[in-house]
Amino acid sequence: MDPLADFQGDLDRLADLSDDELRDLETRLVDAFDAADQGGDDTAAGQLADALDTVRNEISQRSEAPPAEPVAASVQAPDGPTEPTELPSPESPNAGSPDGPAPETPVATPPATPAPNTEQESTPVTASVEVIEPQVPEGRAPVAVSTGFTNTIVAGAGVPNMETGQVFSDLRDVALKMGRKIEQLAGLGGNGEKVLVASIRNDIPQDRWLSFGDPIGNREKIDAAINLDTLRANAEQMGMTAAGGCCAPLETRYDLFGIGDTDRPVKASLTGFGADRGGIRFFEGPTLDQVAAATGFWTCADDAAVDAADPDTWKVCARVDCPDEAEALVQAVTFCLTFGVMQSRVFPEMVTANTNLAMVSQARLAESALLAQIKAQSKAVNGGTVIAGLSFLRSLLVTVDRAAAYYRDRHRLAPETPLRARFPVWMLSAIDADLVLQPPSTAQMADNFGMSRDEVLSFFADRNINVTWTLDTPNPATNGGGQYGALAAAGTIPDFPSTMEWSLSIEGSFLYLDGGQLDLGIVRDSTLVRTNDYQTFSETFESVARVGGEALWVTSPVQVTGRYAGPLVYA
Repeated sequence: MDPLADFQGDLDRLADLSDDELRDLETRLVDAFDAADQGGDDTAAGQLADALDTVRNEISQRSEAPPAEPVAASVQAPDGPTEPTELPSPESPNAGSPDGPAPETPVATPPATPAPNTEQESTPVTASVEVIEPQVPEGRAPVAVSTGFTNTIVAGAGVPNMETGQVFSDLRDVALKMGRKIEQLAGLGGNGEKVLVASIRNDIPQDRWLSFGDPIGNREKIDAAINLDTLRANAEQMGMTAAGGCCAPLETRYDLFGIGDTDRPVKASLTGFGADRGGIRFFEGPTLDQVAAATGFWTCADDAAVDAADPDTWKVCARVDCPDEAEALVQAVTFCLTFGVMQSRVFPEMVTANTNLAMVSQARLAESALLAQIKAQSKAVNGGTVIAGLSFLRSLLVTVDRAAAYYRDRHRLAPETPLRARFPVWMLSAIDADLVLQPPSTAQMADNFGMSRDEVLSFFADRNINVTWTLDTPNPATNGGGQYGALAAAGTIPDFPSTMEWSLSIEGSFLYLDGGQLDLGIVRDSTLVRTNDYQTFSETFESVARVGGEALWVTSPVQVTGRYAGPLVYA
């Protein structure tokens, strides 16, 4: 028997039903769904659930219909022309409200007796109600970072008032639609399935897709796509406002201030590629020393001394062996939050704030994992000791010069070929602190108490080294990937770390592998329904692959002492 037989007539004329008829249809569908669910008829339950979604979408669309704009009401006098009278605006002191006095002047006075055969009908007056939705504090929205292609947030199937694949305006819109989806799912039960609400997809062109079984084609795409001038991501400044009052009830502020940024500087510093089937196979490029035996000298004496039976008299010729095939597999970085349904209905700002903060935590763990993979695929080296008499910045620049000289000589790179260095962002604070401890160098006080990031970057730009300031460490298991643990009350502010880990490689040596999209959605099961809770989840799939070129992972000492080299005295 068709489970929708009793409802099909109403479903076919859904738009013509009155609001009361629509609510009655919703109630009857819920009863039928519960009966099918309890009877174990999964097919009927699924069809009824789809019909119920359609009905609730119609109810939601009607409730979200935009209010009519205030119009001029026409008063048709029995024997005179129409006189338009403007309605008062909602801000007008005479505008009526449920809690305020009625307007002293009526909007329009209808005639006591309508004139017969009037050609113009009076315009109905529609009340305009402004719906105020929760606001995310300015500057708190996650920051999108590009890795060579753009991100788009699209809707999953069955999202209220949205078509499958329709683009969301922002994450706030995602949070609101997620709340509406939860309302739809209320009372429908569940067995642990995940209901997709939104996906953040990378618009990846075909020349940025790397196939698991095509290492040669992958190499060609990588060579064509690597950009030596990779753009660096910029962090947004944070801001907030405060409100208060005196001698009056205090204003309730529902916005929850969250601390943290979702910037992905490591991801932004890598050339991005999509990876199907969970990863790629590739061949790592050869290095210069692997073909060193292929070159040599040949003189007239060598030519005369050739003996076909003596290999020592032959021209040198190196044999090329097949390179080892390497793999890079993507991994999921996830988060999951449990909310109460009632909490979400009455306090949606709580859902938005905690979801945003979970995405910050997810970004930290993902960035830390990328750094851990870069470290594992690099050669660990020692940056040396602190140079006596020099400040932290001067000593570090000497180490950078030594590392760059080694790298360029080892691989025969021209000075104009860019290298990529990744430093922890706290290095900037250590440089400023070192400058503060130094004796004044000029009469301008500003010159003695800090150095801008652009000034620091200029030192590396002069050396053709592109810099990424990382927000996290290569240790995901420690402090969630952060450098510092929580500071106890009445504790002492910690010193700067005694060592600093940073990397150096040729630009384009590492690739970012994107599994395709970041999913946002809701988890349903019977346990959550019984406790009137629900869960939200997010999953992003990514990894790093080193496709060629030597990479150094350097550990340098950090001593913020203010030591400096004295000025030169010329005779």
